[in-house]
Amino acid sequence: MTLNVSYMGTKRQLADQVADVIALSADGPLLDLFAGMCAVGSAVAPDRNVWCNDVQWFASTVARSFFTSDGRPLDRETCEELLEEPFEENRDALIQRFRAHLNRENEALTAASVQRFRASDAAMPNCGTSLYFDKERRRLTTNKCEFPYRLFSITYAGGYFGLQQAIDIDSIRYAIDTRLKTRQITTEQHRWLLIGLCQAASKVANTTGHFAQYLKVKSTNIRRLARQRERSIYGEWLACIEEMKPLGTKRWRQGNEVTKSDAVKLLKEMAKKEGKLPAVIYADPPYTDDQYSRYYHLYETLILYDYPESKGMGRYRPDRFVSLFSSKQSVEKEMKLLVEGVAHLGSDIVISYPGNGLLSDTKNTLRQLIKSSYNHCNIIEIDHRHSSLGASKGVQKHSVTEMLFRGYN
Repeated sequence: MTLNVSYMGTKRQLADQVADVIALSADGPLLDLFAGMCAVGSAVAPDRNVWCNDVQWFASTVARSFFTSDGRPLDRETCEELLEEPFEENRDALIQRFRAHLNRENEALTAASVQRFRASDAAMPNCGTSLYFDKERRRLTTNKCEFPYRLFSITYAGGYFGLQQAIDIDSIRYAIDTRLKTRQITTEQHRWLLIGLCQAASKVANTTGHFAQYLKVKSTNIRRLARQRERSIYGEWLACIEEMKPLGTKRWRQGNEVTKSDAVKLLKEMAKKEGKLPAVIYADPPYTDDQYSRYYHLYETLILYDYPESKGMGRYRPDRFVSLFSSKQSVEKEMKLLVEGVAHLGSDIVISYPGNGLLSDTKNTLRQLIKSSYNHCNIIEIDHRHSSLGASKGVQKHSVTEMLFRGYN
């Protein structure tokens, strides 16, 4: 298992069954085209090398840490020794600047009043609604390392996090960037600390498990919200660091690769290059009209730390990736390009897709697409419960028939 965060469409529950199908292919690397949190790659490891691809910065960074790292993350004691001073430096500067907001937040937490919570959240620094803070944000896009770090404090406080939590996220990010600049930690160690911070953020956030939007304060959820706001980002982050370790042996990881690309474009690029090719390619493309990028935009911002614009209720980045697999009009064409691209490389193909996905008449359509490029197409049907994480359809879990398609010659 890799990072313990909720992820739309994850194959964590089906990973072992998918790995059994992949094992039918000849020896050689597996390319996971839509790696996500690498559930299938983790199940395959270390029987064959795993090449992970994902178009999201967050997912590709997770894959790079768990599948290609030379060593483990820093231990808790070393983290505290190295990072406490710069963390406190940034934190103290932001506490001094936002003291009045913090006092109001603490009073709202103590009172546990819906009205006071709403008033406190509405008054928080927010570059999405304040011209003053948006002007500051725009200036910081050209000077991202200006002290004190404050991206989360002026973007997500009073929504996904409390202000104190946002301040602590900014201050941890400042601390690990500072130690990287002074070469007291390596790029790899920095990456581990950063994805640990992503996991810590997911644990304390005021959400249903994703970042499409935060939960509004109501009498029915105020106690839960108060408990979440009181959780320590710093403590959660240190605990997350202790839990993480790379997969397999160092020698095995040296044969793995990670790319960040649109899946169909990656297949075209691989066809132009010489060198070793994957023996089998696994594809778990999006299957609903929900654009997955909106569920993880906050992780993208935490990885990039680039002071993006904040748009709408979800405080979204403006540059979120749009998948053609999530459009009823384009999904069949995109799936055809995917199958043909894999076949052109001479690799076996394994595709996961539910019976109720966007692709019309899924079973027959995918069978025909695969048989047009391969001599054989096997189909396995599995009863499964998909998690939507409380997405637009409202139901968090629903029963579906998951189909595994295997094309080979």
